[in-house]
Amino acid sequence: MFKRKKGSEPAPADEPAAEEDDVDVDLESDAGDEPEPEPAPQPEAAATTAKAAPTPAAKAAPAKAVGLPSRGVGSFLTDDTHIVGAVTTRGSLTVAGEVEGDVRAENLTIERDAEVKGDVRAVRLDVRGRIKGNVQTTGKLSIAASGSVVGNVRAGSVVVEDGGTLDGRFMMGKK
Repeated sequence: MFKRKKGSEPAPADEPAAEEDDVDVDLESDAGDEPEPEPAPQPEAAATTAKAAPTPAAKAAPAKAVGLPSRGVGSFLTDDTHIVGAVTTRGSLTVAGEVEGDVRAENLTIERDAEVKGDVRAVRLDVRGRIKGNVQTTGKLSIAASGSVVGNVRAGSVVVEDGGTLDGRFMMGKK
């Protein structure tokens, strides 16, 4: 189900209220001044209860990040991405949006305005945004001046720039 964009008309009385986890979709188009055709009438039950089901054949190609340094093949979650659930990859991952769930990657970067609410495991972790959860890295944990980690940390080595924050119990060294 989609929720209406802020500032749009309220939902009709016969539509259920949108939940917090609904996706915000802008259905307006900038395709010119031509009037939009009237949509075909739909049965009311289908309009209020239809949900898109993922299909096995519909796998999206990884997004390419423009302007980021090339570090080989990796995945990028853009700043308009909000994921609820675990994210796991064997390679590199850059998070510029929000993740509510555990994140696992070999090399993980949390960008400046990004946030992860969940436990994080990586070989190497660069934090420029926020992590609220426990962190475990066998390699280096780097927290930039804009970065913060709230949770217990176990890391092989740690670098915290002036202004970066680490709030929790901390254990350093390989085990």
